[in-house]
Amino acid sequence: MADGDDKDEPAKPGQPAGAANPPEPPPQVEPVTVVEAADNGEAIEVRRVDLSNQTAPPGTPPPQTATFNIDHEQEKVRGRIASALVGLLFMIVLLAFISHWWGVNYDELKGLLELIIAPVVALVGSATGFYFGGKKG
Repeated sequence: MADGDDKDEPAKPGQPAGAANPPEPPPQVEPVTVVEAADNGEAIEVRRVDLSNQTAPPGTPPPQTATFNIDHEQEKVRGRIASALVGLLFMIVLLAFISHWWGVNYDELKGLLELIIAPVVALVGSATGFYFGGKKG
């Protein structure tokens, strides 16, 4: 051993003295099968497999990561809500025309539309105003 160097290990049999020992491979972990009970009382078999020593095939691009942008997600949700409400208004008007064409009494249809159209138009106006008012830029 060198002076002050007590980390040297003796060479393994068959290796010349002073040769570096190759690193030991990681120990193989046996897959463990665990049987758990599901909420409905059935048994579920869960297999745990060690994939820590697995690598991606050559030529595989690295995974794409993106940061979460709350403004972008809010714009998507605002757009969906506004689109759904405009679609609802369109469907109500379309069904009113179809109902009138099928022969529904005009006075009954008018009374029903008076109850339905006013709140839906208010919702559509509020949602589209909020959607376009919240757009940046």
